[in-house]
Amino acid sequence: MNCLATLDIFAGCGGLSEGLQQSGVCTTKWAIEYEEAAGDAFKLNHPESLMFINNYNVILKAIMDKTGDSDDCISTPEAAELAAKLNEEEIKNLPLPGQGFVEFGCYFHRQPDLGWMRKLQQILGRKLQRNLHAIYVLHPTFGLKAAIFALQLFVDGVVWKKVVYVDRLLQLFKYVPREQHTIPDFVFQHDLEVNGGKGLMVDPRTKINVKDPYKRLGISKEASEDEIQGARNFLVQRYIGHKPSIDAIESAHDKIIMQQFYDRKNPKINIKKKVREVTQSKVMLAITSRFRTPSSNFIVKTSIAFVILGALTVLFPTEEGPTLQVAISLIATMYFIHDRLKNKLRAFLYGAGTFILSWLVGTFLMVSVIPPIIKGRRSLEVTTSLISYVLLWVSSTYLR
Repeated sequence: MNCLATLDIFAGCGGLSEGLQQSGVCTTKWAIEYEEAAGDAFKLNHPESLMFINNYNVILKAIMDKTGDSDDCISTPEAAELAAKLNEEEIKNLPLPGQGFVEFGCYFHRQPDLGWMRKLQQILGRKLQRNLHAIYVLHPTFGLKAAIFALQLFVDGVVWKKVVYVDRLLQLFKYVPREQHTIPDFVFQHDLEVNGGKGLMVDPRTKINVKDPYKRLGISKEASEDEIQGARNFLVQRYIGHKPSIDAIESAHDKIIMQQFYDRKNPKINIKKKVREVTQSKVMLAITSRFRTPSSNFIVKTSIAFVILGALTVLFPTEEGPTLQVAISLIATMYFIHDRLKNKLRAFLYGAGTFILSWLVGTFLMVSVIPPIIKGRRSLEVTTSLISYVLLWVSSTYLR
């Protein structure tokens, strides 16, 4: 009995697929589940299957779009919109009618005979022939190539011209993702005998002592869960029968999964992301929109003025405090704002408002936050004045 390649809809955790696979009726190649938790459980129970965690209407609509049957598909506008938003990788992995048949049809025959090829011709109806992307023939012999060539010439060129000859498994995985295959052990063994391991990305038998689990599996640290599981499945089947390799593969896989689980439970704070979120928030954008960078000459002019005021405040404190310097700072602020904006009313309002705010902020900081920096008479007033000068300089130079 030939196994069927199936798509499990409303897959849940994979109980139905497990029962059907144990009965030998089919092998679940793809599955759709809307609930993420159930979909993740299905992945653990069926690592060889490709899981789509999405609305089944969206995936089925995307499949029909991919096969060119959009006109025959009745779907909601929402499903059509979401199907159109699937990325290239998701669309590439979508199953097609008839996909996987050649692989399953040959499972119990090392070499497909003419009877099997005739049966395939009968099963493929017109619709499947049109949707059929390719027939991949792995490790083809000269006799098989000659038989297929005859079929192309005298029987049906539409189907048999879609045959693609593949010399090694790694080449096959470039056409069809590794996780979409369930390949018998004898095929792996034959591939190893014929090709001698040529083109292998990773050979864990030579990397058993590599401590980094990602390097041991031959994947990057940014690899997705599907890529991690696919690498594990590929290596386990590739080196079946070599216990040290299998142990090394399983150990690396378990370490990666546990580390990802720990990272999800204890997420690290992404400082760059947090800073970007703050700087792009509506409040921050509203604040920054009130400031504008003037010419370099204007920045130098205002800087010199307030540096001189600060020096006079520190060098010549009086019993009454730096009253004169503070008054000059208010006048200078209004002057510089008017010089930029050419508006007397705004210069007065901005200057007076900034002056009051700067003194409130300076007083709060000196009383509650900053310890005394300058010693001597009127140290509190002097330090508060210096803080207010900084804020007045910012408003004089950049406030728009």
